[in-house]
Amino acid sequence: MAFAVRAALVVGMRQYLDLERYELERVALALAAGQGFANPYSLATGPTAHVSPGYPIILSQIYRLFGTGIPAELVKQLLACAVTALQCALIPTVARILGFTTITGLTAGTLSALLPLKFQTETTGDWEANYTALALLLLTAHTVWTWRSGDFSFRSGLRHGACWGVSLLFASALMPLWIVLLAGSLFRGRSLRFGVAQILTVGLLLAPWAVRNYRELGSFIVTRSNTGLELRFSNNDSASAREPINLRRGLYDRYHPLQNRAEALKVRQMGEVAYNREAMAQAADWIATHPARFAAKTLERFWIYWFPVDTGGLIKGVLLWFISGFGLAGFWYWSRTGEVSVPVIGAILAVYPLPNYLIHVGLRHSYAIEWLTEILACYLLLQVLRVLQVLRVLKVLRVLQVLGCYKWSGVTSALVGGQER
Repeated sequence: MAFAVRAALVVGMRQYLDLERYELERVALALAAGQGFANPYSLATGPTAHVSPGYPIILSQIYRLFGTGIPAELVKQLLACAVTALQCALIPTVARILGFTTITGLTAGTLSALLPLKFQTETTGDWEANYTALALLLLTAHTVWTWRSGDFSFRSGLRHGACWGVSLLFASALMPLWIVLLAGSLFRGRSLRFGVAQILTVGLLLAPWAVRNYRELGSFIVTRSNTGLELRFSNNDSASAREPINLRRGLYDRYHPLQNRAEALKVRQMGEVAYNREAMAQAADWIATHPARFAAKTLERFWIYWFPVDTGGLIKGVLLWFISGFGLAGFWYWSRTGEVSVPVIGAILAVYPLPNYLIHVGLRHSYAIEWLTEILACYLLLQVLRVLQVLRVLKVLRVLQVLGCYKWSGVTSALVGGQER
């Protein structure tokens, strides 16, 4: 269902005719042309670590096989639809692993499949958000399964390390969460060999990327190099907390080397690492001299991350707020169950969004954890519906008792007493 809905919309809306290229696609084009992992901006700036390596490598193969025009764009978007569909299809199974009921998982999976609320993020393939969401879904299930089974052996650590290492090559944003969940696993399992095996495996998988960055860029970068650029872009006198507003205000044309040729020339002349260090220093200086404004922007970004402002219509906005609001409330309700999954889910909700509170926020930034908030929202919704149903039955029985249906009295007392217990 998820694939059919999204593929039909992609084809019907002719979305594949839009050939605008962003950093990730430009790197993939450079790879396909034999120029190496390079040139993410408006000019040829040389080797880069601006984006994680996983998805551009896949995308470069599409460009090699189908060219760089509309056919390749259609394949790219259909692949994005397929990755999103796989994520939706796995939600019921993962919900069961986390401890939720079958009906909760099926409700969340159906909701996710039929409502592409973040349609561009899910279908354009311009970003790695689809892969991040799928990786996080599988990693969450694997972690909870391990905690529940108590298997903290060396071999289990190798499996975990392999899963996290591959995922980090696609989505560097998962790095803080990996560290926190690794610490949680060590605390829960009391097994040093589990942690050593996991760290060694992740290190081995990330080492080729880090060595390549040292050779090409002169710095051991194990994730991405663009932190300074993003912080400067999002923390200045003109920046808004919302990414679409910054686009309309022309901040990309002013600050970003993807649109600003002068900035791209600076990257070429200084080198990407030095350029980002300078940008980081400028961002740090602005934050230090504007602490109150930075705090206000951070709070605003926090709010927008969870309760986004979108121009897609009232119904879409209400659904997005419902998923976030009921999702967070659902976690509070779920945390009282004492399930093994509670600390894992809590870590995801607390840790994964943290970097997004420091940079401008768009709909795609919270997409990676939306499958989880959908499960939690559906869980709470079903709990509310059950309570309302019970109250409705009790009300009918009490009315019958008041009307003199004495033969119901014993049944009513039994049901009321049982329900109260």
